[in-house]
Amino acid sequence: EIDSFEDYKSCMKELTTLTGREDLYEQNAVQVGERIEAIKAEVTNDDTRTFLALRVSATKNKVLKDDYFACEIFRDFGLRNIAGDDSRIDELNIEAIVAANPDYIFISPQGKESEAMESYKTQFESNEVWSSLDAVNRGRLYTMPKDYFQYKPNAQWDLAYEYVRDLLKES
Repeated sequence: EIDSFEDYKSCMKELTTLTGREDLYEQNAVQVGERIEAIKAEVTNDDTRTFLALRVSATKNKVLKDDYFACEIFRDFGLRNIAGDDSRIDELNIEAIVAANPDYIFISPQGKESEAMESYKTQFESNEVWSSLDAVNRGRLYTMPKDYFQYKPNAQWDLAYEYVRDLLKES
């Protein structure tokens, strides 16, 4: 199970040792890890900022807990998940989300993106209290690219971190 860059790195170590290709471990794990550390260092780690991560699809929308790999990336920048593992926000409870009032909202579409985003609009944007959220009012609501945040980024973990860094720096 690969739910973080460290998990990926560990698997890469095992595979490249078995195949005798330590050069690929250096290239795809060590160097990527060094880039990730440099990227994280560019953003002030302020653990007072919060986020909500949503996976949306045509048929189901879901709050993402801390065990989801993309949440690990957001937390690596010091953001705190309002739906963290110890949170009572298990379902898509608009009232609980409004009460927690996240600073950032990250939306990860699953399946056909146009249908997923239509489902999101129906469930969230159409609800007038949704527009009262700080993240919405400050333009900190982001649709995340599937290649990094729906599918695991594999040898491109650094690009996923770079993407989040750029969002945090612009806001």
